[in-house]
Amino acid sequence: MNSLAAVEFMDWESTSIALDYLDIENPLSDEFKYYILIEMGGNQQEEFMQEAMLELLEKLEDYYEDGVMCDSET
Repeated sequence: MNSLAAVEFMDWESTSIALDYLDIENPLSDEFKYYILIEMGGNQQEEFMQEAMLELLEKLEDYYEDGVMCDSET
């Protein structure tokens, strides 16, 4: 079963601090004013989890401008 594990809301300033601290680049093309991280959890295979996330993002497509899906847990 898949379920929503976490939702994090951050503004650009918080996101910028996290990116600098972790020494990683912004995975999105622009600096947006707000960011939402969505984490799904469950005991199914990774491809089923990705499919569930894509279905969720489809339902929400009128409410966000851009998105990136991680391709690994790390």
